[in-house]
Amino acid sequence: MPGGHTEQQIERPMADNPLMRANAFVRHAEVRLHCARVSEYEVKQLTSDLEAIAAERFGRIVLDLSQVALVTSAGVSMLIQLHKSCGACGGRMVLFGLNDDLVRMLKIAGLLKLLSVEKDRARAVKRVL
Repeated sequence: MPGGHTEQQIERPMADNPLMRANAFVRHAEVRLHCARVSEYEVKQLTSDLEAIAAERFGRIVLDLSQVALVTSAGVSMLIQLHKSCGACGGRMVLFGLNDDLVRMLKIAGLLKLLSVEKDRARAVKRVL
């Protein structure tokens, strides 16, 4: 594609988890959470799969939170831990699709300085690479 960057998608699922869909690309992974809230229950279901994806994709994860309306303290802790895991692998996690309430909560908690947040998928992918 002239003037643009394309990634080849790997033809295999990255995780068998009903709460998320993960697509593997050559240099990163894109994960969309399929849950309205990320609370302790969801964290227990998501953490090991997300950590495995981070390790497999060199810590480069684009995380789509467009379907998430609420993130509890357990969910925030999971995001912070995943951020650290990605950094330890030499990559980064970039969030996008956050609603205004989630952005406001992260800002109040001082986490916008720690977590990478973009407005859309294209910017998130560019930043993670």
